[in-house]
Amino acid sequence: MKMLKKLICFLIFIQTSLVAITSVAESTPHERKGLTQENFVMIFSSYSYNNYWASSVAKEIQKELEKADPNIFMRITYADIGSRESFISERLGMQAAFSKGRAKRDLIIPSTLIFIGEEAWMFYRIMNLRQRWDTIPIIVCGTRPMILNDYNAFYKKNKFENDDMIPIVNSKRHLRVTGIYKPNNTTRTIEMIKTLIPDVKELTYISTGNYSDEYTLFLLKNDLVTFFSDIKLNVIRETVLNADSINKALTNLPEKTAVLTQSYQPKQTNVPVFTFNDHRPNNDFVVGGFYSQQNDYALKVADLLMKIRNGENPNNIPFEYLNNNHHYLNKTALERFGLLGKAKMLDDTEFINKPPSFFVRNIRTLTTITIALIIAFAFVIIHYFAKRYQLKLLKSHDEYKKLYTLFQIIYDNIPVGIIHFDAKGNVINRNSESDLIFNVMDFERQKKFNLFETDLFNNNLKKDLANNDEVIVPLDLNSSFFQIIFRKIPEKGSINENILAIIIDKTDLEREKKEADLLSSIFDFAINAVELGVSEYNFVSKTGYASKAWYKNLGIKEDTPFDEIFSNVRHEDVVKIQTFWNEATQKKAKHFDQNIIVENQGKAHWLRFVSQQRIHTSKQGFIQFVGLCINIDELIAREQELLSLLRKAKESDRLKNEFVANLKNDIRMPLDHIIKYSGLIINSENKKDKNQYNKILQQNNEILLKLIHETVEKAKIKSEEIEK
Repeated sequence: MKMLKKLICFLIFIQTSLVAITSVAESTPHERKGLTQENFVMIFSSYSYNNYWASSVAKEIQKELEKADPNIFMRITYADIGSRESFISERLGMQAAFSKGRAKRDLIIPSTLIFIGEEAWMFYRIMNLRQRWDTIPIIVCGTRPMILNDYNAFYKKNKFENDDMIPIVNSKRHLRVTGIYKPNNTTRTIEMIKTLIPDVKELTYISTGNYSDEYTLFLLKNDLVTFFSDIKLNVIRETVLNADSINKALTNLPEKTAVLTQSYQPKQTNVPVFTFNDHRPNNDFVVGGFYSQQNDYALKVADLLMKIRNGENPNNIPFEYLNNNHHYLNKTALERFGLLGKAKMLDDTEFINKPPSFFVRNIRTLTTITIALIIAFAFVIIHYFAKRYQLKLLKSHDEYKKLYTLFQIIYDNIPVGIIHFDAKGNVINRNSESDLIFNVMDFERQKKFNLFETDLFNNNLKKDLANNDEVIVPLDLNSSFFQIIFRKIPEKGSINENILAIIIDKTDLEREKKEADLLSSIFDFAINAVELGVSEYNFVSKTGYASKAWYKNLGIKEDTPFDEIFSNVRHEDVVKIQTFWNEATQKKAKHFDQNIIVENQGKAHWLRFVSQQRIHTSKQGFIQFVGLCINIDELIAREQELLSLLRKAKESDRLKNEFVANLKNDIRMPLDHIIKYSGLIINSENKKDKNQYNKILQQNNEILLKLIHETVEKAKIKSEEIEK
């Protein structure tokens, strides 16, 4: 009977293998758009989907490959090796995994195979696939450096022996294989346990009976014998005890004991649980362990796959260990078992599942209390404001009565016209002051007056009122000037909006404005007529105002910016003015009054420039100067003419003095001789002497006449020079 069962199983195995090999060897293009052999990757997990570590690694690999190359298509299939009872049933599970990899009836041969766990790899290497499968690159993830040479021996002996093991690198045969080693972390895990529980006496290991758990048990026993002989090992197998019995045994363990597990996840225990795989513990009794996280495997696999896709031969890529192993400890579980203080002594530790803060743990209670306080506070506030509102409402009602009475008085006596129109433009009510506009209308206009039909206003008034809450319209009617403000007001009990018109009589204001404009024009005419320029300038904002004569005197255009008004003024005069302005802003000077020269179109003009500070409020951004400038070309010309006449008078006086000096010096001698010898002639009786005296007298007369003649001629010449 037993032989018959084995024969039937063997025949089923042969048939399934043939179907799987045929289905993958005779593949046709997949119906999925864009899927080809070049971008198709198959991921085989040795375990079931419920194995948290294996399924998480598979998903992380898929995620990292999608990041590395979005064009890669991946299929994850789970062989569920280890949960079966015999080698043949596990091999059938491996064959079924190949069948699951198909989409409908067709399957493209993948460009790369990825095996998670050594079980799937050990089955694949003995399946003897041929044809194109022999050349497919293979990446083995999470394997040990040593594996069983004959996987069937595990079921024959139900134990591991060193003679049965071979290095995984020697198991390649003719296939192209590389991979990632799963580090042996049993030693580091036991060292961690001894740090957290220094006086630990016993370890309890839970095995599911599969290859991976038993292999880990084999390594654990060797470590205990070699390095930790003082620690006793107790083994609980799931194949012997059911889940309830295991949980009961775990809740009755003695103190100073720790539980170790590879793939089994206990539900309850009274001692801390340590794991050899990253199971992401999130309860309060699984402490954690020393291992690599799933994403570490995924990053390495993605890196190897990209190397292979870039053309590298897998056989030339050596197997690698993961170097980023850490202590990953559950902080909540550490606090539960009082191990947190010892855990801080471990190097290279990362705490996960940190317990929530006081506020997070008591969020519901705190939220309930907060809501109750808010409701109570809100009730008090509402009650307070309701009471206050009632008092305010009563007070407002009394004030409303007073205001209504006052409003009625104001309405009847306000000095502006008020007209109330309905939404269609008909007059509902108006006060007596509205006669301001009605009195200037003829009778027909008054009779048919409608806001939207009258020709007094723009035809767009209705449209303007629809787009704006307020419209201001000027009105010139029979030499009377009005400003009318139209404003929409809601109609009580209706969605329509009435219109309120406020009429302001601006006739007197407009007349005064015209008179002011007339006076201003006369004043401007007078200023421009005498060429007197007037300006007002804010030194802070660089803005101001100036009359036309100001710009004309400075020889610039009227729109010239104030920063350029001195473009035609002589440089040294500009420096004087700017120096005064700078000193005035510092309150060191107040008045400037000097003549300046303006050069315009090749001509020089003289201006009298006066500037005085009028307002100084620098904090408010206002330092005002007022200025005058007047053309003084005629005044300068007259001054120059007077200076010329003065110079002529001085020269004439000099010539007169020179003439007198000449008469005094040159004429004195002949006059003296004439006087002397005239007296001698009168007094002498000697005829000879008289003749001699007459001769001398005659000579001096001629000399005197000649000198007078020369002096007159010189004076005449100098006079002509002065005239010129």
